[in-house]
Amino acid sequence: VRDIAGICLVEAGEFELDGPLAAIVQSIDIVDPSCGGTNGSITINAISANGGDLEFAMSQSGPWQASSTFNNLAEGTYSF
Repeated sequence: VRDIAGICLVEAGEFELDGPLAAIVQSIDIVDPSCGGTNGSITINAISANGGDLEFAMSQSGPWQASSTFNNLAEGTYSF
């Protein structure tokens, strides 16, 4: 860091920035769909390690949502 004139060094040092803490998944509730149906659901019960709000998505590219419940799911394998 230097002064606005760019002449005097104000402070120098090394700093380490840590990334955000991971969410803590406490449990996952699964409701299986009926035979051939799309009425299944998955609810992820999680808390933020730093107390902030969480968002949820089925893929890293989203779409993201505030709700931890995913409805209208057919039989299959899902990743979050």
